[in-house]
Amino acid sequence: MPSWLKKLLGLDLKSPIPENQQLTPEAAQALQRLSGSYAAPAPTPTPIPQGVFDYKGQYGGPNYIPENSPYKPTQPPVKIAKMIFDLFGKDKEATRAALATWSENAKWDPTAVHVNKDSSEDMGLTQVWENTFRDRQKYQPGAMKKAGALSLEDLNNPAVNLAVAKIILNSSPNRWARWMGWQDKGFKL
Repeated sequence: MPSWLKKLLGLDLKSPIPENQQLTPEAAQALQRLSGSYAAPAPTPTPIPQGVFDYKGQYGGPNYIPENSPYKPTQPPVKIAKMIFDLFGKDKEATRAALATWSENAKWDPTAVHVNKDSSEDMGLTQVWENTFRDRQKYQPGAMKKAGALSLEDLNNPAVNLAVAKIILNSSPNRWARWMGWQDKGFKL
């Protein structure tokens, strides 16, 4: 606003609000509107409900599932969701972990076993391939021991299985490429 107009309207007077006092957000917006520098606030994304993975980008995150996908991933049981959030963080990595897990094991069965054509097995919640498990035991024995992964049977414990999945994830340059289920379903991790 030009200074001559401020004088004419009596707006060049000292503010009755002490300098060290903060304006409420509403008062600040009203003042901005009056001075002509008002910009509408950016819409606030809807917060993700506690314990829910945002597979389809409904809460502002990326959409990992193609629009025409016939697959409808489910949320994990609360106990497993908490383990995933605790281990992978409360960001996109946790959502990727949940989606990769569901794509391998849609029933969220911690003791699931899949026998491959070569008679090797994928085991537990995230369907860790037994050969990858042995490979990690050989090359990362300390990490595997810390995770409680001493034998293949330990993969039936969902906490151990998820910890092993994280070890595999962090040791792979292609991150989630070690799991095929999400790729077979056309998801974009």
